[in-house]
Amino acid sequence: MKEEAAITLEQISAALRAAAVAYELSSVPDPVMDLLWFIVEQRPDFEYLPELIVDREKIIREAAAEFDWTKMTRQFCAIVEGTAHFYGNQDDVKFIAEYGEQAINAAEFVEGEQMTDFYRGIVERAINLSKGITRLPVTVDKDEVRIGRHTVISFNRTLRIPEDGKDYLLPAGLGRLPIFQVADFATKVPPKWLEQGGFFIPLYQKEALFIEFRGAKWRPTIVKIAVGGINAITGESLNERIHAHKQDYVVVPEQEWLDGLNSGEGTVNQFVAMPLGLGVTIEEQLTDETQFGGIQLVAFEGHKGRFPDEDPSRYALSAPSPAKPTPEMGIAKGGNIKQVIAEDTYGAESWDEEQKASILIHIINCEMFEAITGQKPPPSPISAEEYAKMRIPWFDGYDENARDLLPAKPFRVVKGIEGFEKQRAHTHESLLSIEITPELIQRLKVPTCNER
Repeated sequence: MKEEAAITLEQISAALRAAAVAYELSSVPDPVMDLLWFIVEQRPDFEYLPELIVDREKIIREAAAEFDWTKMTRQFCAIVEGTAHFYGNQDDVKFIAEYGEQAINAAEFVEGEQMTDFYRGIVERAINLSKGITRLPVTVDKDEVRIGRHTVISFNRTLRIPEDGKDYLLPAGLGRLPIFQVADFATKVPPKWLEQGGFFIPLYQKEALFIEFRGAKWRPTIVKIAVGGINAITGESLNERIHAHKQDYVVVPEQEWLDGLNSGEGTVNQFVAMPLGLGVTIEEQLTDETQFGGIQLVAFEGHKGRFPDEDPSRYALSAPSPAKPTPEMGIAKGGNIKQVIAEDTYGAESWDEEQKASILIHIINCEMFEAITGQKPPPSPISAEEYAKMRIPWFDGYDENARDLLPAKPFRVVKGIEGFEKQRAHTHESLLSIEITPELIQRLKVPTCNER
């Protein structure tokens, strides 16, 4: 540690010690908060830490006002221990947890001198955590988001299929959606977006999309996909950890696209856009909230040395009314599509959760899109009748060796758009079943996105 940093930490610790020994609890929160922000200054790679501090500062100050030393110390320790879970190893977490217990015990008996020593010990360990997360660079170009060197993601419009209990083949892609960066329209987007950052795409109400993934076969990556903060593979809340016992992600480029929510047995429930505020999106049905909306993606690289750094073949990356609705859209559950979510054959231990990037894709209706960007939205969605009239093919992908993931149980209780409207006695026109004639079926072994 640099000499000037040691002096700064000593000054903060001295201020905390003086206030604690003199039992001046009203003066304690300032040096406590200074210790936390000292960690931030020393380790700017701890990207989650400022948010943790801001979230708990009010509780720390309230505890001091209530002369509750123990509560205040528990909050301090929880912030640093949470940081260790994100950015440290098991030894770091164990050390900080044990030191935290000793700090809490000292606080319970108002032993200011000992408590200060434990606070300082925790901070010293925190600024020397064994590793910090390296965020992969994220760039956007017209209709693609590139994460790091090896993951390219885009969003494709497609035909919305009926919710009639039938399992439909893959409908064709009808064009990629344009993607824009929130920061480029700072004066026109909702203020909440500026805090969340990310990107936005336009969709019509009840329009369907699929997510396209491209990458290099010699350098695979993995991507977690969530709709409104709900993991599309497991139906659980999105997290940024990699679990050895559970695959909650897709492998790129093995998984070239994802059309919907994992329903198991080789099928998915189509991603369909609906306004937030009606209670019909996946997020609203499973959490009763609209905290996230949109689509969230977390991409991870493989561990260093697990895959080649350069293409062994020397080829470049392959190109292939209960509530008033808002202009922002979320993802609702649509009809069934035959699609396998491929099993990870590399193993969870291949992926490095310290090499990742998280992005948020806001979804807005086309009126809001035009107001923000000044550009005309994509054409209105194609109907099943138009699809059939233009003799657009359906795709029957097959792979005898593909192994599907288990279904996501939480999605079983989620109602589709039509089921939601029927339950509330809304008048609506159901989509008619689509008859697919044999000559329109293209049977391809794992068709590529270009073919689709």
